[in-house]
Amino acid sequence: MKNPFLKILVCFGFILFFSCGLAKMTSPDNIGTRAFEVLKNIPHSTDQEFFADYMSIDDLHQLAKDSITDTGSQEILLSRTEAEYRKQVMEDLTAIKRKAKKLGIELDNITYQNFESKLKSKDGVSGVDGKLFFGFDGKAYQLKVKAVRYKKRYEFSTMNDLEISKPQSP
Repeated sequence: MKNPFLKILVCFGFILFFSCGLAKMTSPDNIGTRAFEVLKNIPHSTDQEFFADYMSIDDLHQLAKDSITDTGSQEILLSRTEAEYRKQVMEDLTAIKRKAKKLGIELDNITYQNFESKLKSKDGVSGVDGKLFFGFDGKAYQLKVKAVRYKKRYEFSTMNDLEISKPQSP
């Protein structure tokens, strides 16, 4: 690339792309909207883009060292390799795709309904357990979403169990 303007534009694009997901999850309220964006974009995203919305293996290891108080849990997380972690995240993605296909859901045409969450704390780590509620073709669905608080932001740890929604409490 010889054109300096083009180089600047490409650099800005990378910065914008990589900062959008993480910057939006600074409070529990942002988790549901970001999970919805990720879910809706699955048909147009690469596996790497999906993986980028999860906590990195380095951050997971650092979280284990800095915050986890239970020695057994800490050892389990510290022994986890990037390949094992990536496999778990890709299993989440594959399960979401399979279940959406089985239920006839076109993920890029879903509509946001609600996000219910509870703040949790265990072994020195705080996070959010939630359910994302969304609609497609007049039917309601839900997806379990968990996020961990690390470095003043929330990062996904799991998104799974896509299913037909049970009635929400008023």
